[in-house]
Amino acid sequence: MGKARRKDVKEAEARLKRKEEQKKRKLISREVNLERASAKREQNRQILVVTEGTHTETSYLEHFQIPGVTVTPVGLGMSTMKLVNEVERIKQYQRTAFGKIFDEVWVAFDHDDFPDFMSAIDAARAKGYKIACSNQAFEYWLLLHFKDHQGQAMNRSVYCRELNDLMGKIRTGVGYDGDSKIITDDIFELLLSINPNTGRRRITEAYNRAKAIADYKTNNGTPWEESVTYVYELIKSLFPDIK
Repeated sequence: MGKARRKDVKEAEARLKRKEEQKKRKLISREVNLERASAKREQNRQILVVTEGTHTETSYLEHFQIPGVTVTPVGLGMSTMKLVNEVERIKQYQRTAFGKIFDEVWVAFDHDDFPDFMSAIDAARAKGYKIACSNQAFEYWLLLHFKDHQGQAMNRSVYCRELNDLMGKIRTGVGYDGDSKIITDDIFELLLSINPNTGRRRITEAYNRAKAIADYKTNNGTPWEESVTYVYELIKSLFPDIK
């Protein structure tokens, strides 16, 4: 093969590699299409998500790059009623400092063992906030990307170990640090990866599992019975086409 031919082949391979890397970074699929812009998205929807956690939830939400949608996650390190009472201050600060006027305001906090969990949810709804809370914790949403859990009780103390067991079986070296509680690029990529057994995005499977569990519990009059997460409703707002 001549030098010119080898150069052409190398350039073609380099172009192909760049294209694959671009696809990987965008993490676009037919199920979660980040480029499909509706009329609302073209207007640049502003969404505020005030979270209990200062690491897990915020690092997760910061990964999403959605045309026409700006997500502002604010982690307070507060829970339940304390968090709900801080939301108006956060809204005002974001408006004064950055000129942001939000189309949607979400709160995301965990049940854990807080006795005012339901009171905080009622208060948040009364203020017009949307709910992306979990019983017991946000990590249950992450687990549903890898496990078809049926909503039985599962204490938060086992989340990290089980999540790492499940991710480790898919990709060696990818793990969730229960101390730092950061959703790394590798974890996020895995959350949006395709399940080879079904051909579907794992986030789509998590959405359907979480919705099915929540619907079942709601129909039985126990919408917040452990285990359940309503993070899927936030995902539906970000990606209306998910199903």
